[in-house]
Amino acid sequence: MALGFADFADEPEDEGAGLISLEMGAFGSGSMNDPLRHAVGMRTAQDSCKMKMWSGFPMLFQNTIFHGEQDAEIRSLRHDGTLRERLEKGRRLKESGNEALKAASGLVGSTLATPSSCSVSARAKPSEAQALSSRVQELEGIILQKEQELKELRKDFLVAKTQLAES
Repeated sequence: MALGFADFADEPEDEGAGLISLEMGAFGSGSMNDPLRHAVGMRTAQDSCKMKMWSGFPMLFQNTIFHGEQDAEIRSLRHDGTLRERLEKGRRLKESGNEALKAASGLVGSTLATPSSCSVSARAKPSEAQALSSRVQELEGIILQKEQELKELRKDFLVAKTQLAES
């Protein structure tokens, strides 16, 4: 028994055979931004779980994480450089950044304070900086010493753990 068009004529229009309710007048009225906006929304929803972790990182980390990929020296220090080498490279980068910032600030305008207009307490800051610098170096030495102690403790730990497993 073959079904003809007349057999579906008595069904309500909303319950037709798999037809989607589309308003034909809406076609062509939207812009290209509508499907693109929809696609971006879908991708954002898919990536939201990954973004929770990324958003949890400090802003400095988010803004500098990929710089090491561009510089071969930084890349090698990240993978197999010692703490002292990494700190030295960081100090050099900081100094060059500070120099660039000072040079750029000097170009901004003449509203910057000149050394003759600075107060006595501001002139005393280089000695404070030297004291802080020596303190940083002292702490670096202590850190290196503690890292060596930790390395020895880890060796002792592994030996004891191996002996325990063997007995």
